[in-house]
Amino acid sequence: MNQTHRHCSRAVAHKCYLTNKHGAVNPKYILRNYLAQIAIERAWKHRDFSEIDRLLNLLSKPFDEQPEMESYAATPPEWAQQIEVSCSS
Repeated sequence: MNQTHRHCSRAVAHKCYLTNKHGAVNPKYILRNYLAQIAIERAWKHRDFSEIDRLLNLLSKPFDEQPEMESYAATPPEWAQQIEVSCSS
């Protein structure tokens, strides 16, 4: 194997390592404020707990690919920029 080929092989291997490492450390699905807000409002206003159940199932496997739940990994909608969180009790 020539030196150029060895260098390219190492570079590709390093990129694969970083990709795998990155994917293993950062979950695809996280509980975003707007997702929690939607679930809370449905439960509170409509006594519909299905969204809470869906989030619980989704977030129990945050690193797994879940194609049917892809929308939960999307960029938050514009209206969600207005949500403010308070930690006061």
